[in-house]
Amino acid sequence: MTGKKNLRAQEIAIENRLPIIYLVDSAGVYLPMQDDLPDKEHFGRIFRNNAIMSSMGITQIAAVMGSCVAGGAYLPIMSDEALIVEKTGSIFLAGSCLVKAAIGEDIDNETLGGATTHSEISGVTDYKCKDDADCLKKIRAIMDKLGKPKDAGFSREKPAAPKADQKEIYGIIPTERAKPYDMREVIARLVDDSDFTEYKEGFGQSIITAYARIDGWAVGIVANQRKVVKSKKGEMQFGGVIYSDSADKATRFIANCNQRRTIRWSSCRTSPASWWAAAASTAASSRTARNW
Repeated sequence: MTGKKNLRAQEIAIENRLPIIYLVDSAGVYLPMQDDLPDKEHFGRIFRNNAIMSSMGITQIAAVMGSCVAGGAYLPIMSDEALIVEKTGSIFLAGSCLVKAAIGEDIDNETLGGATTHSEISGVTDYKCKDDADCLKKIRAIMDKLGKPKDAGFSREKPAAPKADQKEIYGIIPTERAKPYDMREVIARLVDDSDFTEYKEGFGQSIITAYARIDGWAVGIVANQRKVVKSKKGEMQFGGVIYSDSADKATRFIANCNQRRTIRWSSCRTSPASWWAAAASTAASSRTARNW
């Protein structure tokens, strides 16, 4: 019955081209009864529908608000954007108890597939939320930037001036361009209400990707982070260099903007060598997408 309800919701979304939001907390199929699932409307058809909706440009947003195991883990990572709640959300094919039984390794669920692991190390999820309320707030912020189909995806509301003083930009960006600075401070002085929602904030930190509004228009922002950052793996990353995780993050974000037909604004200043690395990573990502 659970599988049928999921499939029916997806069918309605496909027929009416409606964005769909998944609030996910699933242990997957109950294995002793998996043969009871009907052949055509079986659980795996959900993932087929994920791919179909993606090809149709129908927005899919998944919030991992509990433990998502096996089949329950496929749906959020096949969605366009995935959020995960700290301490309660997790994604893995098998939990820590099964890992212990299978290979004898002791590991906790948070390290195995929790919010920090997937938002800052693997990059599987795009937003890390402190609790359920914060997760729902971020979903509203993402949905706010979607345009109506008749407007070709473009969305505009009443413009608002940045809350931060725009003139301070002259003091934030150093005269010697080799010196580091925080690009978030610059963005806050350019976007409406100084409000922006970062995509994969803790992953690929040498590039900032975010949704915001400029002069009322919904935009996707791609900008170099110009200060030195430290990844969750302990790697020091220098501003102005595009690393492999940053290139992957930017590629996925640009693909999302194209999917949603969101205006894209870029602010990039990088070393030539890093552009070659980014191009190679982007090409690899494109090949992977085509093969998939």
